[in-house]
Amino acid sequence: MAASRKALVNVFTLPMSLPRWLAMKQFDPALHEQFDALAKRKAMRWLARHGIHAIENPDRFGVDLIVPTFGYCEVEVKAGWKHGQFPFPSLHLPYRKLKFIKLDQPTMFIVWNAGLDRLIWVEDWAINLEPVAINNRLMDREKFFDIPLTACQQCS
Repeated sequence: MAASRKALVNVFTLPMSLPRWLAMKQFDPALHEQFDALAKRKAMRWLARHGIHAIENPDRFGVDLIVPTFGYCEVEVKAGWKHGQFPFPSLHLPYRKLKFIKLDQPTMFIVWNAGLDRLIWVEDWAINLEPVAINNRLMDREKFFDIPLTACQQCS
């Protein structure tokens, strides 16, 4: 499994610089304050219900959770997803999360809806590393990884 994971996630083949038309949103402390702590706590409880122990990473600039049994977990909230099934044709993870795909162990990405009562998750090996530019409510032409829903799992 490790060899196939490395073959699928060979980040060293990515270009060193990206076209200028691909933008990256800057860190927003207000959004971070609104969602970060609660979303991480909810993710740890959800993982625990499935028999997976996770701890919050003491490195505030690192991946959100350390999962000793398999690696890491990064947690996001998609504010545009209000309720019900995931309403978008694919999952967009911000390109700035690339640094968490490049870690020494696998990373699971959990994305909560705005109410923190539904989630969609994906493992790093399933992420196509070619960024796409998407216009969204926060900025034009932001860089994302575009992940087909067939590579994701949805849960409540």
